[in-house]
Amino acid sequence: MWQQLKHGIRRLGHWLIAAASVLATLFIAVLIYKYLTATPTPPDTAQCQRMQQLFTADQAAEVHLFQCQRGAPSNPWLGYEVWLYDVSARDWSRIATAPYSACLSLAWQRPLQLLIQHTGNRSEVYLARSSVIFETATGVPDTISIYTAALATCPE
Repeated sequence: MWQQLKHGIRRLGHWLIAAASVLATLFIAVLIYKYLTATPTPPDTAQCQRMQQLFTADQAAEVHLFQCQRGAPSNPWLGYEVWLYDVSARDWSRIATAPYSACLSLAWQRPLQLLIQHTGNRSEVYLARSSVIFETATGVPDTISIYTAALATCPE
């Protein structure tokens, strides 16, 4: 009986070690992916031109629409990028990208609900985030929700 119990405990230990190894490998892979993947440079240091700018009611965050050119000069990517600038943290967060053919425009649907209007296909507008967190003027975190809407003609 003790032999069976000892064998069962040993078998359970092997399963736990295998599970821990898999979880550790996944954790390390996620860390490597997070810190080594290419993230675009903020628009203020890239070849970008501001097209539109919106402010939150307390002016603690700014939402910018840029037209940017990225990539090699021989094969550049030309398109739109939507970024949030957190004034208190002085940090940029990318919200969305779309090719130049998508013709983007920004509007507040309601306070803290950003509407990205576009003429392209839904699959052309890539949302990097469905919401962004920023710090208000009083130091309290708040969230902006992101929505998209397709339009028949290019918004002005």
